Amino acid sequence: MRLGTIIQTVNNRTLIRVSYNDWLAQGEVLTNALVVVDSGTATVDTVTVTPDGKGISFFLDGGTLNDVFNMIITANTSFSQSRNDHITVGVQINGGPVINSGNASALLSIVGPTGAGPTGPTGPFSVAGFTGDTGPTGYTGNTGPTGMTGATGTLTGPTGPTGATGPQGTAGTVGGTGLTGPTGFTGATGAQGSQGVQGNVGATGPTGFTGATGAQGSQGVQGNVGATGATGPTGATGAAGSNSTVTGPTGPTGAQGTAGSGGATGPTGPTGFTGSAGANGAAGSTGPTGPTGATGAAGAASTVTGPTGATGTAGSATNTGATGPSGPTGPTGPGPATVFPSSIYLGAANGRLTHTVYTPATNTNSAGYIEGIGVVASLAQDSVATLQFNLPAAIPSGTCKLRLLAFAGATGGTAKLTIADGVTAVGSNIGAATLTSETQTSQTWSSADVIVEIKTALSVAPVASNVYTVKITFQTGSWTLAANSVWQASLIWE
Repeated sequence: MRLGTIIQTVNNRTLIRVSYNDWLAQGEVLTNALVVVDSGTATVDTVTVTPDGKGISFFLDGGTLNDVFNMIITANTSFSQSRNDHITVGVQINGGPVINSGNASALLSIVGPTGAGPTGPTGPFSVAGFTGDTGPTGYTGNTGPTGMTGATGTLTGPTGPTGATGPQGTAGTVGGTGLTGPTGFTGATGAQGSQGVQGNVGATGPTGFTGATGAQGSQGVQGNVGATGATGPTGATGAAGSNSTVTGPTGPTGAQGTAGSGGATGPTGPTGFTGSAGANGAAGSTGPTGPTGATGAAGAASTVTGPTGATGTAGSATNTGATGPSGPTGPTGPGPATVFPSSIYLGAANGRLTHTVYTPATNTNSAGYIEGIGVVASLAQDSVATLQFNLPAAIPSGTCKLRLLAFAGATGGTAKLTIADGVTAVGSNIGAATLTSETQTSQTWSSADVIVEIKTALSVAPVASNVYTVKITFQTGSWTLAANSVWQASLIWE
């Protein structure tokens, strides 16, 4: 169906938005779209499905002056619907009128690179002269194109004789209607010529610029009234297309990883008894120092735990019991065993990959919706999804793997993809990190709407608190899956 008509200016590059929100069913989203120009030099590029899957956007570039053409739009949805629409486009000038004082010719200004454009008809124009007496009225010839009217003067001169009407010129390409310029001087009327041979009526040329009114000459002798020429038709003004007002939805927030468990605190030892103070004994004399005995052999370490002592009496403000030893600090608990991507970039896929929702054909509980990376059916070009994972402060034990859950309404067909992975420390350039490619993965469907699981061991070891990069290339070679699919990614340790 026709969505409307827009005006494109020469050399413009215009962003076009189309909303399908009122047409799509509940839970249905666009998966991809194709836009082509049916005629002319204009081009269309960067066709993108909006993040909410309810519309598309693309750029219209260029076009030749006075071209009229259509942009043909084909949109496909997650419910396997296809819709074909078109937008009519007319190309107009991007400048205003130009009057050259040297030759008094009327021009149209087109801003842009120099090129050969179509030549329009030149209207008759003459500078103001002395007005002579009005001569006898001759036969009326074919009416020529309307010239520019000169500026209004202050003196009224006599009316000169009527000049002969020139032959009808061939019609040039119809140009867009320009701005009304100042009124030019009215030229002197030439003598009436004899009746020329009747020529074929040419196509109506574009309306010329209206100049300023020339000076009024004196009243001449009334001549015979000549025949009135036919008025050319006025072209219809095309309707302007409306701008989209729909704002794309905000992407989902990644799930919070589970916190590691804290280590157990060791038990506090019992408080000992406080002994009574003994009487001070008399100071004895210092005896001689005896010889140092030989060092005995070290006894074996005891493995028997002694009995727990009795609880001491409560201490007073001046007599407190001894503080028991602190228990050992428990080990740091492991980080979460599953990490979801904090960033998913699909911009390099040019609409073949999208942020979308998968809805199974059988959805009796109305809870079968799965968000993920949407891949178009019958993938025709390699398409890349770039995922970034924020690693926890403690890496879990086991082998780090990329876990992919895939969904498709298909009972046959094969998908092909290759995974590349790398790690980047905070304070480093993530764009300079080295990525290691894994062996190509092949997945064949046999049942529609079931959850398909793919686990791939990753070659690059994760490092605590770093950023882990995974680049998934969905490859068109040997890709035979003819249905739209949705893929959900996470890092796991097993």
